[in-house]
Amino acid sequence: MNSPEEADSNSDNIYTTRLAEVNEQNAVVASEDIVNDQGALLIKKGSVIDKSAQEKIVQFKLLNPIDSSVALENELSDKNIVKLIQTSLIQHPELESLHETLGLDMYLRMSCKAYFEIPLLRQKITVLELQLPDRFSHSLLTSWFALLIAHQTRMSIPDTQMTFLAALSMEVGYLHLDNEIEEGIDKHKIPKNTQAHPVIGCKILRSIEDLDPRIPRAVLEHHERCDGTGYPKSKFHEELGLEGQIVGMSDLISERLAVNIKEDKMSLANLLPMLQVNALVHRYDVYEVTIKALRTVVDSTNTHIKLEDLDPVITELLNQNAFLSSWVNTLEQMIEPYVNEKEHAKLQAIKQAYINVLGVVRGAGLLDEGYLRWLELVRKEKLEHALREIEDTLLMMEEITIHLERITYMFRSLTQVSDKSNTLDIQPIEKGLVMIDALTGKSL
Repeated sequence: MNSPEEADSNSDNIYTTRLAEVNEQNAVVASEDIVNDQGALLIKKGSVIDKSAQEKIVQFKLLNPIDSSVALENELSDKNIVKLIQTSLIQHPELESLHETLGLDMYLRMSCKAYFEIPLLRQKITVLELQLPDRFSHSLLTSWFALLIAHQTRMSIPDTQMTFLAALSMEVGYLHLDNEIEEGIDKHKIPKNTQAHPVIGCKILRSIEDLDPRIPRAVLEHHERCDGTGYPKSKFHEELGLEGQIVGMSDLISERLAVNIKEDKMSLANLLPMLQVNALVHRYDVYEVTIKALRTVVDSTNTHIKLEDLDPVITELLNQNAFLSSWVNTLEQMIEPYVNEKEHAKLQAIKQAYINVLGVVRGAGLLDEGYLRWLELVRKEKLEHALREIEDTLLMMEEITIHLERITYMFRSLTQVSDKSNTLDIQPIEKGLVMIDALTGKSL
């Protein structure tokens, strides 16, 4: 498998193909003579980048990147971006209320004006809208959350704008990658394109003269996690910049919100338990200001669980409690032999990820006997006021399961390393994996 850095070798050709496709809806014209690396003319200035031009261009290595040699007839303006984000917020009345309460509209407009002042970014975002509309829509909502969090951390206006721009441009790397989907892979395996897009996006943004270097860095780091289990560099907390952590948190919220909509769980309250489980995935100060802001508009009485559903739901919770307790205990047994291991970076990341999950579980008391007794009391007395907490517990357990699956997957990857220089004794890991496979009924 190629490294993420090697994955962009064909990226200019892929982007040229996208430009030819965009030209069918929005004219793409050569803004200068396009020449190969030997100086031979390929496309004259003023020519349309259509299918014929694309076929000619991709045969050669260019003297200049294709994106610096073309112009789009119509590009998304700052007003377009403002309007699209405002329209997105209308779908989420609680977020729209937060936007108005905090007076974010002024900051949104200023940030969008900053976007419009960067020609290459205008081009990329316009092409993103036409070629990858789902990723474009995701970027819009993510950029709003980044604006919110930056504002709540009391960033200066220029730094707030910079963080917004990083979120808006976080997906542009995908424009230089093909759309192939890797079939038949484990859901916790990160596809090559996904690993490569922050690297390519960072490279694109670094090519923009006078752009604040924290923007490409934030794009590069927005999938990094404080426990070292992120990508593309597997960095730990102390190596990460604030802006990338804000974009990462915003990306996570936007993604989960989209899942809630798909599953008809529109309430913003359903995001809070998920965020609680992920409190240490990104910087804790970023989590704190985010959760504080969202709680000001969340309707804590809103729940999808009805009183008549209480008995089967509590039975499910009790079963999940036993299931997760066994899983957590098995992982602890797998980690214990390596408690003094300090040199193996991936094992260090796994241990930190486990410590973080364990902290959430113990902090919330979800697996404690006292909590089990409380659940039985709720069932017996049919306590309607407890429905919101019951739903929160279900959502937290779902999120904890995702984390445990991920940790188990990373443990399994250690047993598949073919590096002969690796002296790690993997027998305790293999023994634990057999137990987890039996527990879950599948190989993670």
